Amino acid sequence: MHMPRKDSRFTLIVTVTKIERLQEISDEDAKAEGIELPPTMSALDHGAYRHCFMTLWNTLHGKGSADFTPWDANPDVVAIRFVPRLSNIDALPKAEAA
Repeated sequence: MHMPRKDSRFTLIVTVTKIERLQEISDEDAKAEGIELPPTMSALDHGAYRHCFMTLWNTLHGKGSADFTPWDANPDVVAIRFVPRLSNIDALPKAEAA
């Protein structure tokens, strides 16, 4: 929107989209979202990444936010998987860009 298409140097190829309930997120999914564990938690603790994701969600979307949707509301969310390409979309092979 704010950058001319010809100047883009990064492309995301969407591979999967699905609608799921927020609380369906797994430890593996939370880790893929970029969640890092604090030093007081261990990756061996079952549900540790999911718990940290829940805490972050409530910080971003809890009471006082413009978009008040706490974890307990368990809203539908859109899960998107993609492959990043360090290239302008017009420079990718047609099959990959489609």
